[in-house]
Amino acid sequence: MQAFVYDALPARVVFGSGTVAQIKPEAERLRVNRLLVLSTPGRGEGSGPGDRRPPG
Repeated sequence: MQAFVYDALPARVVFGSGTVAQIKPEAERLRVNRLLVLSTPGRGEGSGPGDRRPPG
């Protein structure tokens, strides 16, 4: 599946291979201190329950 971005207020979905690299720029764009990242199991380090890493 080709990568895509879906905007629907109040949600924004950034989907696709390699989009984890967009987490920090997305947080900065939104000027947020907290965000929710959803992923399938085993997708990268720290993807387990309770992982709370701040952007950056």
